Amino acid sequence: MPDKPQKLKVFLCHASENKPIVQGLYDRLKADSFDPWLDSEFLLPGMDWDLEIQQAMRASDAVIVCLSEISVTKEGYVQKEIKFAQDILKEKPEGTIFLLPVQLEDCKIPYSLQAVQWGKYYEMGGYEKIVKSLEIRAKQLGRKLPEKDSGSPKGLPPGSTIPFPRNALFTGREKDLEKLSALCEPGSSNNFLISQAITGMGGIGKTQLAVEFAYRYGHAFKGVHWLDLRESDALDASIALCGTSMGLAYTDQREQVANTLHIWQTDGPRLLILDNFEDITKTGTVLSRFQHPALRLLITSRRKDFPKSVGLQTQELDTFSETESLEFLGRTLKREETEKDKKALAEKLGHLPLALELAASYININGLDIAAYLTELEDILTHESMQDDWFKELEITNPTKHEQSLLGTFKVSWKEVKNETAQKVFMLAGYCAPNTPIPREIFEKTLETEERDITKAHYRLNALGLFISSDRLPTIHPLVAAYARSSDKENEQLEKVAGTIFSLSANANQSGLPLQMQPYQQHVRACGEFAEKENLEIAGSLWNEFGYSRKQIADYAGAKAAYERALKIFRKFLPEGHPNIKVVEGNLRFLENK
Repeated sequence: MPDKPQKLKVFLCHASENKPIVQGLYDRLKADSFDPWLDSEFLLPGMDWDLEIQQAMRASDAVIVCLSEISVTKEGYVQKEIKFAQDILKEKPEGTIFLLPVQLEDCKIPYSLQAVQWGKYYEMGGYEKIVKSLEIRAKQLGRKLPEKDSGSPKGLPPGSTIPFPRNALFTGREKDLEKLSALCEPGSSNNFLISQAITGMGGIGKTQLAVEFAYRYGHAFKGVHWLDLRESDALDASIALCGTSMGLAYTDQREQVANTLHIWQTDGPRLLILDNFEDITKTGTVLSRFQHPALRLLITSRRKDFPKSVGLQTQELDTFSETESLEFLGRTLKREETEKDKKALAEKLGHLPLALELAASYININGLDIAAYLTELEDILTHESMQDDWFKELEITNPTKHEQSLLGTFKVSWKEVKNETAQKVFMLAGYCAPNTPIPREIFEKTLETEERDITKAHYRLNALGLFISSDRLPTIHPLVAAYARSSDKENEQLEKVAGTIFSLSANANQSGLPLQMQPYQQHVRACGEFAEKENLEIAGSLWNEFGYSRKQIADYAGAKAAYERALKIFRKFLPEGHPNIKVVEGNLRFLENK
C-alpha cells in the first residue's frame, strides 16, 4: 500500500514583538497542509511552558527561526530557543534541512546562523521558497505530504479586511482584471512599486471590479486591506480597523496605526485598496504614507486627473459591452426574456452596470417583463426603479452598499462643477447625440467664448467622469446626458444650442461635401428631437437640414422622413406659403421623382 500522506511539523521560533507577522506565517502554513506549532496556539493555562516548548521543538521536523531587528538583539528566551534548535541540528545527518533562518524584515543575521542559508519572508516569493525548503525536508524524511486542493478557491490571506462579500453575479470585465493583474507581478526587484487607479463615471462598477480582483487575486499577497476614502480624514480609522482584523489591539489609535503600517511594510507584499478616493488635493498626503515596495495600491475614483508626479497607472472603466449586458441580465432576471428585449433594455440604459442592476431588481420584485417595464420608462432618471427611496423602503441594498439612485450618483460629480462655463458646456452636451464626439465649435459659438475656456471646461468635466474623451473631443453617456438636460431648468441652453447646430449644419450642407456635415449629423438629429419635444419652431429647421444631409448620401427614405417631420413642425408655427414651408415641399417633390 502507498504511504499515507503525513503533515510536516514545523516549529516557529520568534520574538513576542513579531507575533502578528508570525501569526500570519502560521496561518499560511496551516492553510497549505503543514502542521505548524506556535506557542500562542498551543500553550494553555497551567502548562509548564518551557517544557512544552522543548518537547514541541524536539518533535518537529523543521524549525523556522524568525529574524527581525528586535529578535536578533533581544536578550531572553528567544535566544535560548535558537540555541536549543542548533543543538538538535547537531544530532541530524550532514545536509539535513532542519533549521531555517528566515528574515521577517531586512536585518542582520546572527553570526551563529550565518553558515545556514536564510530566507527573506518579506520579499515577493519569499514564502514560496520557504515552502520549497520544507518540501525538500519531507523528501529527506521519505514522507509524502498531503496534496493541496488546487481546484478550490484560494481565498483571502488571514487578517485581510474587505467589507463586502464576493458578488456571485459579477459579470465580464475579464480584460480589465487581466490588466490589473500587473499588481501581482514582483517586478525587476524588491524596490518595484505598482499603483493602479480604476477611474470612470458613477455607476460604472469601479468598486465591484476592485472587490472581484481582491477575491480572485488576493491569495498572491500576504494581506488584502480595504480603506474607505470617502472621507479622507478618516484614513487613520480605516488603517486601525485593518489592524484589528490582523489581531492588533492597541488602545491608542496612533500606536495601532503605526504598528499596522509597520507590519504591512515588513511583511509584504500587501494589497491596499483605497476605495472612493475623490479628494485629489490630498493625493500627495495620502499616497506618501504608502510609498513602500512591499505595498501595492489599487485606487477607485471618478477622478481621472491625479497628478502625474504620483506615478499612478490609470485604467478607465467603460460601460458593459452588449455581450456583458446580455449575460448580466440573463443571470439576474428571474423570468426568461428574448434576446431582442434584453438588447432593448440594455440600449435604453446605455449599458451602465448600476442602471441594469436597479432595473433588474425592480423587474423581478414587481413580476414584470422587460416590455412592460420599458413602457413605464419614459423619463429614466425620475422613474422609481432608479430612486434610492424605493429600494430603502424594501430594505434592499446593492453588493457594495453604494447609493441606489442614478440622480444621486451623478449629483456627486455635478456638485463639483463650480465654473459657470463648465456648467453650461455640460448642459449643452445634454442636447447633443450621446456616445458621439461633440465638435468644440458647438460650445464655442453657442457660448461665444474662446477655445481655451472650452478646453478648460472639457478638462474639468472629463476629470470628474461626466465626459468621456474620444479623439480629444468630448462625448457623453446617454444617462449622464439626461441628467445634464434636467439641470437646464428652463430649457435656456436648448434654444441656444439648437440655433448653433442649425447654423453649423446649414453651412456644412451648403458646401456640397457630405464629409463637411459628418461631424454634426447625429447632433442635428438628436437636437431636433429634443427641440421638437419642447415644441420649438427651430426643430423644423434642424429636421430640414438633417433631411438634406441624408439626401446627399442617397438615403432617400431617411431624407423623406426628416422632411415630413420638418413640414409638420413648420405648419404648426408658420402660415401656408411661408418660404420655409415652400423649401421643404420642394425637397419632398424632388424625392418623389427619385
